[in-house]
Amino acid sequence: MEINLDGIIESYRINDLSNFDKLNKLKPKLNLERSIKQILMIIKEPHKVYGHGVGSGIDIEKINARLELIESTLLDIKDHLGLLTSMDKLSMLGDERLKKDNFTHKIQEANWYVYILKCGDKSIYTGMGKGEIEEKMQEHLDRKGSKYVSSRGMFKLVWSKDGFTASEALTEVHRIKSLGMEQLSLMIKEH
Repeated sequence: MEINLDGIIESYRINDLSNFDKLNKLKPKLNLERSIKQILMIIKEPHKVYGHGVGSGIDIEKINARLELIESTLLDIKDHLGLLTSMDKLSMLGDERLKKDNFTHKIQEANWYVYILKCGDKSIYTGMGKGEIEEKMQEHLDRKGSKYVSSRGMFKLVWSKDGFTASEALTEVHRIKSLGMEQLSLMIKEH
């Protein structure tokens, strides 16, 4: 989006130097912001600039490492100038609990977990939850969780894994439920 600063400047009286000074300070920031957006576009979609199949896997790894350094430097510059967006701030945090979801292609919290219970009748229950797994286990103990588990008596947590986004957790539950008993037993033993 191009901003016509000349037209804005003309609309202010020349005598009012404080407004004129504010506009002069704003102009470099606007140009820098536009440049940063263009560089980030190249970083995120290099094939649109360079074309497909431009190098070997090693070359691509080197380019990605250099691009990460450039992106980090750009974030530092934007921080120094006060131009950071909320997504930029999240990028700077480097929080392992945030990741790009493969299904939605958006940054999401990876605070979901998947678990396997062995019920009192030797049947297997696979579930998922958000937050702390201890709270979910207490729900099952209080018979507030799954009707399947509460109807089977006692249970034992035999496997769990966290760090999933919601869609990843659903996919993992589906994958586990499609395993045969031998594969499932092996998965539990390896955990």
